[in-house]
Amino acid sequence: MLAQFLQFLFSGVTVGATYALAALGFTLIYNASNVINFAQGEFIMLGGMLAVFFVQSGLPLPAALVLAILVPAVVGVLIEKLAIEPVKGAETVTLIIITIGASLVIRGLTAVIFGKGTHSLPAFSGDEPIQILGATLMPQSLWVLGVTAMVVVVLWYFFNRTLSGKAMLATSYNRVAAELVGINTNWRAVHELCHVGGPGGPRRHSGHADHPHLLRRRDHDGPQGLRRRGARRAGQRSGRRGGRPAGGHPRIHGRRLPVVGLQGRDPLRADPFHPLLHAPRPVWRPGHRPGVNMQKRAYFGLYIVIAILALLPLVLPNSFYMDLAIRMAINAVIVLGLNLLIGFAGQISLGHAGFLGIGAYASAVLPTHFGWHPLLAMGAGAAATGLLAALVARPIFKLKGNYLAMATLGLGIILNIALRNEAQWTGGPDGMPVPAFGLFGFELNSDKHWYWVVAILLSVSVWASLNLIDSPFGRALRALHGSEVASRVVGVDVVRYKVAIFVLSAVFASLMGSITAHYVGFVTPNLADFFHSIELVTMVVIGGMASVYGSLVGAVLLTALPQALATFEGWETVVFGAILMICMIFLPKGLVPTLAAKFGKGE
Repeated sequence: MLAQFLQFLFSGVTVGATYALAALGFTLIYNASNVINFAQGEFIMLGGMLAVFFVQSGLPLPAALVLAILVPAVVGVLIEKLAIEPVKGAETVTLIIITIGASLVIRGLTAVIFGKGTHSLPAFSGDEPIQILGATLMPQSLWVLGVTAMVVVVLWYFFNRTLSGKAMLATSYNRVAAELVGINTNWRAVHELCHVGGPGGPRRHSGHADHPHLLRRRDHDGPQGLRRRGARRAGQRSGRRGGRPAGGHPRIHGRRLPVVGLQGRDPLRADPFHPLLHAPRPVWRPGHRPGVNMQKRAYFGLYIVIAILALLPLVLPNSFYMDLAIRMAINAVIVLGLNLLIGFAGQISLGHAGFLGIGAYASAVLPTHFGWHPLLAMGAGAAATGLLAALVARPIFKLKGNYLAMATLGLGIILNIALRNEAQWTGGPDGMPVPAFGLFGFELNSDKHWYWVVAILLSVSVWASLNLIDSPFGRALRALHGSEVASRVVGVDVVRYKVAIFVLSAVFASLMGSITAHYVGFVTPNLADFFHSIELVTMVVIGGMASVYGSLVGAVLLTALPQALATFEGWETVVFGAILMICMIFLPKGLVPTLAAKFGKGE
């Protein structure tokens, strides 16, 4: 019994130490750049594969390990400089998609260069096991534990006993406050996204530290701290031509209060002639005057969508393209709901495929095991999804930014694990069949039937989304995205609107999960896995956040793209990841908003 316990202990500590090294690198990246790096696992793999490659090429093991550390470090610096730095200040989800694209590129290139088989690395110092009270301890475990302990001690000393380390800690806690006390935050000893991979997956950052005398700020991008608009220096009242007070022109309508700007940003200007606050209903104004206005031309796009959906079956050459069009429409409806949450309300969700899985399995389990009618099962799945979303929304939405993203990711993983483990009901990892969908004696059993169903659902969803975002509810969502504090100041119930849009988006996903299950006729837990959630979020970002028609474009492109890339024979993962990165670097707002801004037209 003791020997078995020690064996589990040695194995667990060794594996835990390896993960600890990887987690240290992940933590350093996040604290240095505020970026969640979804390519961390690929850097671990890259370091191990390079170590094997260099050893097989005839290099001594120490030299191979050094090169396996340096090459991923260079790759990390290139990713940071070419992909992360150009879009600094972008939405959190945009940075996430860039790191996912980088992970796909690294994974694809590694598979093409080194193959997809398993590889082994020679032991560091022999492979003779060490016997301790009946348990076996390999010499490699001692190396892993020793390197982990050394890295922890070095990092503790650096962050607690050196000026550069303390400056980095201050920068990670509050970058603005660090700049105000004189820390040069543009150079840090731990450079963003610089990774080191080894055969066991160690991670570190490289770069150079500020010399202590460089901690004083020498240059500024602009005035720092609070200042009056137009003031010559902090604490001085602005004026014109010999001290005339700003804002005192007699022709200005009414008296103006002193306006305070923060960090060089322009203050908001009120419209003194046509003030409008919290309109209880949509408001029309004559002409093109500023203010809230229903954009009737937005429905022109809806008419185009309906026309395309009506004509598409006439031009599709075979059932393969009909199937692809149906999947595009299903994804478009899901992405519309997700865009209301991410794009308009500014709340990230990386576990949305879990709600899709609830709807799909409700339509599979309830008719199969309990004999429910498919339509009733679909409604029950949507109701259960809405209830679950309402229960978890309040605690989850107390978080913001990256923490919110991780919480929703965890929710999706929990749902996926539940679907996999409840094999007696869901069939486990193998999935289960779904009964055909019938209503009033009519059964949907052909691609054309399903096409018209999803086409109608898509048209209704676009119409509903356009009306929603032009309503007071939609304006409240956009206010949340802009500033939750300002929204509260003008009376918006922030928590209620967050919960409402999360529930609505989850119900969208659940209903389309049921449709997908009945259309395919079979459902597996892969429908609710993490990668499907990321795929849906990518559709939102590529098409354009806060854009109804951007949701349609993103769903169409990313549903068709894997089919188009199948001809690259092994390079499809590399090309797909590169496309994601390029789109996010040069089109951070998405295709539709970028093109609309370029040609001077709204949606």
